[in-house]
Amino acid sequence: MDSDFTSMSALLNAVWPAVAAIDWADYCGKRASPYDNSGLPKYTGLLMHRSGTASIGATTVAVGFIPRPEQMAKVVTDKTRLLASGSKRSGIEMHNSAEGKWGGAVRSSVNFSEGWSITMLPEIGDHLLLSCMMHRCGLLSEDDWHYLTRSEASWLIGPRNFVDMSTDQFDCLRDHIDDAVRQAMATVEGGS
Repeated sequence: MDSDFTSMSALLNAVWPAVAAIDWADYCGKRASPYDNSGLPKYTGLLMHRSGTASIGATTVAVGFIPRPEQMAKVVTDKTRLLASGSKRSGIEMHNSAEGKWGGAVRSSVNFSEGWSITMLPEIGDHLLLSCMMHRCGLLSEDDWHYLTRSEASWLIGPRNFVDMSTDQFDCLRDHIDDAVRQAMATVEGGS
């Protein structure tokens, strides 16, 4: 494995306890139920994937409990495929719930052909967590991070409306996740 994937994997493991503690109903007015339509728990784990490399399996990592691993593996790779099909910086810019196009993939500022994705949180949570992690690991420039996480972006209106999230709730969630990632990164760098 290379250092970028090792760093992102370590950060994912370190930030997971803080992410697992988020009550999504505090940020999402709808579609934040703790269980899916089949009664399985949601938000119990995360699956992260990186595309643009030769080895697929070696660039996928999980934390927590993944109730449907094969299904989630398809979802997380579909997110990077969607990103690779266009020239956008993130999958959330192509959000279209009717067509099954979801955010949660972000293109690296360092290597435009490299895409990262996360799944198992609400779409905006996937997007924000991944953007913040990539920024802290040096895979997303300061300008790209601000572009992707600014609440006034027109392409965030649809995803925010999908879960009934206000601009203020988005800003609070972004700040909460960024703080959790910052603290987790300090833990990773400190070796504790």
